[in-house]
Amino acid sequence: MKKIWFNETNRFVYRVSSEVLEILSISEVIKMIKGICFGNIAIDCKDAVSLRNFYADLLGGNSCIMYDCPALRSPLGLVLLFMEADFEYVKPVWPEEFGKQQKQMHFDFAVDDIHSAVLQAEALGTCKAENQFGGNEFITMFDPEGHPFCLCAK
Repeated sequence: MKKIWFNETNRFVYRVSSEVLEILSISEVIKMIKGICFGNIAIDCKDAVSLRNFYADLLGGNSCIMYDCPALRSPLGLVLLFMEADFEYVKPVWPEEFGKQQKQMHFDFAVDDIHSAVLQAEALGTCKAENQFGGNEFITMFDPEGHPFCLCAK
């Protein structure tokens, strides 16, 4: 029986039966998944077209439709899919509060000038989070539907 586990020296151990065949780093284990590649990022939202248009204005890229959803394709091929929730969408609370909707993820966007990027993002409809923890390294913002994202110094 094949088994992979993480040992105390931060390495994965690959075992067949009772024999340890080799010790692998995390990147070596990841390489074991043949043919896998990053696909798309799907974002649940209330108004898919409006949110896609916001991110198109913020990031650039090509607006399109994929899998019957509004989408945004970056020049490098990364695709953001905007999926209208078939449930009551509740925007996340940040910082997190017990018993309230938590964020599921957030984006970090690297920018040359944080102050200018904040002003431009605000002009597009974002708002700056009341609580900030990044000092001079990043500013947390909310997109028009309340998803948090950070503008980070390159």
